[in-house]
Amino acid sequence: MKRWCRCWRVKRGLNFTPGSEYQYNNGAYNLLGSIVKHVSGQSLRAFADANIFKPSTHYRDDPAMILPYRASGYSQELSGFGNVSEAVGVVGNASVYTTIRDLLLWEQNFADVRVGTPADIAAMQAQTVLTSGRSSAYGFGLAIGQYRGLRTIEHAGSDRGIATNAVRYPDQQLAVVVLCNLDTIDVNSLTPSYDRHLSRGHPCGSISQQQRSALASRELSDDELANRAGLYRSSSNTDRAIRISVRNSTVIARSFYGDDTDVELTPVSANRFRLPGSTNALEFVPATAVRPHEWHIVDNAGKQLDVLELVTSEPSTMDLRSSVGEYRSLEIDVTYTVALEGSGLAVRPPGRAPIVLQPVAKDVFAGDSVGTVKFLRDARGAVSGFTVNPDKARGIRFDRVKPAG
Repeated sequence: MKRWCRCWRVKRGLNFTPGSEYQYNNGAYNLLGSIVKHVSGQSLRAFADANIFKPSTHYRDDPAMILPYRASGYSQELSGFGNVSEAVGVVGNASVYTTIRDLLLWEQNFADVRVGTPADIAAMQAQTVLTSGRSSAYGFGLAIGQYRGLRTIEHAGSDRGIATNAVRYPDQQLAVVVLCNLDTIDVNSLTPSYDRHLSRGHPCGSISQQQRSALASRELSDDELANRAGLYRSSSNTDRAIRISVRNSTVIARSFYGDDTDVELTPVSANRFRLPGSTNALEFVPATAVRPHEWHIVDNAGKQLDVLELVTSEPSTMDLRSSVGEYRSLEIDVTYTVALEGSGLAVRPPGRAPIVLQPVAKDVFAGDSVGTVKFLRDARGAVSGFTVNPDKARGIRFDRVKPAG
């Protein structure tokens, strides 16, 4: 998804008013690297070598550069494992090569500041305040959250052949770093498995007695968990959907708006599941006589932030057929085909497998890489186009050029 969306940087217009929302993007780090070069007169690699990274860590901005003892990256395809090359030369957000020893020095610098100033380090670890007054769980290049009651400062990253995550517990003076030379490993769910062992027995890192009692009194079966699965949409943003599924007795959340990854939720009670790297959780609320079951997003204090309602939309065959055809985007100069796929719809980008669309509401669908797909109709009610809306590039418009024959 990351490589496929690079062309979307030419999109016209803003996703939102600056300062009103938080949204991670790699381009901001590339821009910071360019600013460093402009201000210092040195490349980012040369500046980091002189002021931050020595002796071992560096930016690899030259593909011809030979690195002794470098771990090769791998990716897993249907045919098996294959060696892949990194995107060398893209610096700022990528191309950092490091060692375990240097990572320990990096983490230690937050407690014993040698590089930067105490004010800089404090700002990196402070949540950003949005124009609405709400706080974002992101500082300057670091994510701020909680895990089992422990304050966490972390950041994950991935590229072709690699996946990494570094989590620090500042109050416990503990850091856990996972480096993988396989890009199909979900390090966001792998890191907490180490954290649970390292924080075992620590009163702040334990599940509360009330939560332990809830888990002990009712361990949910796979069938009970499966009844909670489905496609849900946000009550605060009814165009936004999330899929909940169950795999190997684990509750999985999948977002269509980022990098199309499955996120394992950590159970803290029979009905509450923690989102990794966040102080928020998903809480299951059973059905009543007037509504189906739903999930609530709650903060660490139990305050309800949003309601995820079960999607029951079933578009008619006529509605589905009316959307079939070819559509072109002038913004990104590409043509997509919308076709029937089984009992639903799929978008077929050139050179990629079809993206199956999940119905969310009338003329609104969700799918991997495209986020929310909203079909547009003209004054006569005929489908005239659609927009795709992943987080990083909302409102990319496609106009109909060829209805189905």
